[in-house]
Amino acid sequence: MEKRTRQGKLLFGCSNYPKCNYSLWNRPIAEPCPSCGGPFLVEKYSRVKGQYKACPDKNCSYKGE
Repeated sequence: MEKRTRQGKLLFGCSNYPKCNYSLWNRPIAEPCPSCGGPFLVEKYSRVKGQYKACPDKNCSYKGE
């Protein structure tokens, strides 16, 4: 679910908030991670690379196109 903070920044999180408080700053993509098999990837942006997909798991270092 897409939400906004008080300052207007986008935030992505669960729709059933009191039971689930998981949230992300990057937009989730419904593709499994090819490296670790995680359930989804996130869309990130870098000045050097531009837009790319990455795994949100801290133990996985997958970064694709």
